[in-house]
Amino acid sequence: IPKDQAVITDTMGDNLTFEPDSLHLYSVTFDDKGNEVVGAELVEGKDYKVVINDDGSFVIDFLHDVTGAVKIDYKTKVDGIVEGDVAVNNRVDVGTGQHSEGDGTANQQNIIKNTGAVDYQNSTIGWTLAVNQNNYLMENAVITDTYEPVPGLTMVPNSLVVKDTTTGAQLTLGKDYMVEITRNAEGETGFKLSFMGAYAKTSDAFYVTYNTFFDVT
Repeated sequence: IPKDQAVITDTMGDNLTFEPDSLHLYSVTFDDKGNEVVGAELVEGKDYKVVINDDGSFVIDFLHDVTGAVKIDYKTKVDGIVEGDVAVNNRVDVGTGQHSEGDGTANQQNIIKNTGAVDYQNSTIGWTLAVNQNNYLMENAVITDTYEPVPGLTMVPNSLVVKDTTTGAQLTLGKDYMVEITRNAEGETGFKLSFMGAYAKTSDAFYVTYNTFFDVT
């Protein structure tokens, strides 16, 4: 592609924000089976320049003719808190007149709960909570986990573990978080996990694991 046409304009929907530090360009070749082989990274200021427009779009302007394939990696984030499915779209225009457009869906990553292993001999089941995978800022966050059915589930003592997946650290009960078992007249209904101390204000992601006894007779 001649230098004067080697311009790429990327336009995002109003609910997306480009993260400039995430942008990387690589030269690419292909093996005899058509598989992508990523080569050297291009250097900003030597191989290309980037201009971010007021409307949030950005332009990659190559500083020389482009004689091979180029892979462009970057990240965007959805504006605001994603509490459900959010439609997103993106359009890329090339100086040669070509363009491509795509749509997608951003899913909430605030709390994702899944079941783990079931131990029928000891009547226990494992649970996992993936918390704040979007790395939103949380202040004095409280997680309320509700069991179903009630009665039927009770937490296995000392089974709950909270790990900071951003740093790899395991949190300490009483220092970094507190747990309150919730109950009604029929039995345990769940628990509340409250972050505290150094985690009273955090944008880290967490992984919570615990086990419950089950009795659905």
